[in-house]
Amino acid sequence: HQRYSIRRTLMMQGYLNDDDLDDVEDIIQNRYIVLQKLMRGGMGTLYQSWDNNLHRMIAIKVVHKSQISAEILACRIQHKNIVTIYDAFEDKEKCYICMELIQGINLEHIVHKYTKIPWTDLRNYFLQMIQGLAFAHEKNIVHGDIKPGNFLLETSKILETQQIITNVKIIDFGLAVCLSDTKKGLQYATKEFASPEQLAGQPLTPASDIYSLGKTFLYLLTGKLFPASPMNLKKFISDSSPHQNPVPSSLYPMIEKMLQNEPLRRYKNAGQLQPEWENIIKTKDTQLPYWWMILPIVSSLTILPFLLPSPP
Repeated sequence: HQRYSIRRTLMMQGYLNDDDLDDVEDIIQNRYIVLQKLMRGGMGTLYQSWDNNLHRMIAIKVVHKSQISAEILACRIQHKNIVTIYDAFEDKEKCYICMELIQGINLEHIVHKYTKIPWTDLRNYFLQMIQGLAFAHEKNIVHGDIKPGNFLLETSKILETQQIITNVKIIDFGLAVCLSDTKKGLQYATKEFASPEQLAGQPLTPASDIYSLGKTFLYLLTGKLFPASPMNLKKFISDSSPHQNPVPSSLYPMIEKMLQNEPLRRYKNAGQLQPEWENIIKTKDTQLPYWWMILPIVSSLTILPFLLPSPP
C-alpha cells in the first residue's frame, strides 16, 4: 500500500510514468520501494526507487548474481565524475545495486539529437570524463565498457547567480575488473568501442579504457564511428565536421596515441592522459585562418602614420 501511495503522489506531480514493473519485488529489504522501470540493458534492469530510511530517490540496478562481484568494486569509488553506489546485496538469484539517481541525459542521446557535440563544449566534458576514469584507474579498477552511452550529463543551476553547471558522470561499472583479477575482457562490452585486446578476449588494463575513450571522443566530436582500418585522423575529423569550431593541432598526436593497437604504445592510464588534455584545452593554437596571422601587421601599418610627427 505504501508503494502505491508514493507512486500515486509522484505520478500526480509528473515525476513517474505508469510503466510495468515486471516481476521485481514491490519493497526490497523492507527499505527500498520500487517505483518504475527506467531502462533495460545487457547488464540488467534499472529501476527508480525510494529509500524509505533516508527519504531520497535512488536508482536500483537488478543484475544476475554472477555479476555482483564487479559491481561491489565500484563501492570503493567516490568521485564527483562517477555515479555513487550506496549499497549492494544479493537475494536469491538476483543482485541489487543501489546508486545515485541522476537527472540527466547520456552523451549518446545528445549525439543522436544534435548530430555531434561542438568542440567548445566537448573539451570540458572530456576533461571530466578523464578525471573520473583517472580516479578509477588510481584505485586499480578498469571500467571495461567505455562508450558514449555510459557518460551522463547532469545539469544544475546555482540559484544565487542563475549559473548553469554541467557535470559529466561515468555510469555502469558492470564490467569493471580489479587489476589483480584474472578475468577475461570481452563479456558484454560494446564492440564498436572495445579495444583490440578486449575483442580478442585478453585481460584488460587501464590502457584498454584509454583506447575506448579515444574512440568515444571521436564519436562525440564528429557523430561518426572511427573505422577500425587505418585512416588519416586529421582528414576524418575535418571531413566529418567541416563547419565545426577548429580543434587544436596538438590534439591529433594525443588521439593517435590513444588509438594505438598495441596497449604498450598508448597512455598507461587516464592519469597520464589528464595533464596532456589540460594543456591542449589551454592552448591558443586553434588553427585560425591565415588572415588572422597578418591582421596585426596590417593594423600596425594602418596606425603607424598617425604616430609620426606632423611635418613642419
